[in-house]
Amino acid sequence: MLRTQIFDSGIRTLKFLTMLLLLLFPTSQAFSSDLYILQARIDSFPLPIIDIKLDALYGSSVGGWSFSLCHDPTNVEWIDLVPGSALSSLASPPDFLAITPFATGITVNCVIDNASVISLPPENSLILHQVIYDWVPSGSQYSDIVFCSNSGSAGGADAVIYSGGEEFTPFTFDNFLFNGFIDPFAFYSIFRSIGSYDPDSGIGSVSVTPIIAPGLVPSFQLSGLSMAVSHDSSLLQVDSVVPAGLFADLFGGTGPEVMLVELLPNGWTVDITVDSSGIVTIPFNGSQPAVTAHYSTIPSAINPGSCIASWLRFDSTIGGSNELDFDTMCCTSALENNELAVLIPVSPLFSRGDVNQDSALNLADAVTQLGALFSGGPALSCQDSGDTNDDGSFNIADTIFLLGFLFNSGPPPAEPFAECGTDPSVDALGCISFDCP
Repeated sequence: MLRTQIFDSGIRTLKFLTMLLLLLFPTSQAFSSDLYILQARIDSFPLPIIDIKLDALYGSSVGGWSFSLCHDPTNVEWIDLVPGSALSSLASPPDFLAITPFATGITVNCVIDNASVISLPPENSLILHQVIYDWVPSGSQYSDIVFCSNSGSAGGADAVIYSGGEEFTPFTFDNFLFNGFIDPFAFYSIFRSIGSYDPDSGIGSVSVTPIIAPGLVPSFQLSGLSMAVSHDSSLLQVDSVVPAGLFADLFGGTGPEVMLVELLPNGWTVDITVDSSGIVTIPFNGSQPAVTAHYSTIPSAINPGSCIASWLRFDSTIGGSNELDFDTMCCTSALENNELAVLIPVSPLFSRGDVNQDSALNLADAVTQLGALFSGGPALSCQDSGDTNDDGSFNIADTIFLLGFLFNSGPPPAEPFAECGTDPSVDALGCISFDCP
């Protein structure tokens, strides 16, 4: 068991030593677009044990990390930190592992290999450590477990992932411990939601479906609910929120009797009443979706070619609440599990010059171009296909270029031409849809 406790050196010293080792012996090349996600997970309920999980699927190989994890000392106490499966599977223990306890938590600093030969691969389920706690007999045997930063009065350090000699700030997800005898009644959860965007235009979308789940004793009928979810307004905008699952199936598919939705720059709220008469309810006896929220990107905020991510938080500060209404009682708050929406750059397939998408290149394509430009015709769903001269713009010059190729032995359109492919040029044009044969 790896266990090194350093009580006489400060957190800043440990972080400095960790970063110094990684700068002197960098791991494989990392990029500024790397995305890392650090989570506190419970896989041993109701035992008071937390797994520290790293998702590095959208990043590069990992050479080390630093983080602080805080708890409520009146309810639980920290006992030990042991290697998770990612560390125990290595050929040798980490070269540097320091654990610094403080009044409300611990700080962990780790360097896998000073020589940078060994690192963790960019995978999506790396269990770094298990953090073992014990219940305080006089406490309520419940505690939030949070990644705490250096802004707290009790101590702590900002979470950092080290890769390729660089520091990356991960997204962090907190959790909680409880002893299994306290019924939380209900959970609200958002799972990792994956969308895509066009790296040329920055146009993309992602759909998110929050899940509601009962606690230990599912014995209720739902008469309604409210939700409030926030996001990063610099990256995404919410376009719609619609009922899902059993809520969408109500009254022959028309949905709940009352559904009030407010779309905000930084989130959305919804209030649902299943049936104002109270006759129709929804059984609350298992996990089920409530609504689906559809988001689109704000293209000007996208760094082309990078994976981007936005927080999705159940957030009562934006004007709504996160509660369930039961047929026998008013309401109860839900324990909340937040997550991320991740958008991956995906270059669409298209054929340049086949503007009307009929799998042929002829005069009709030039007519379609002119209609879109000057005659009030429909806009092109794939402007890249209309950019026949590949200058990054769609205008009359493209029609002249296409006509020159068709009737005056001019050069052919740039690739992808004749067959569908991706655009090798980076420009501001996009391709929302294209019907490849």
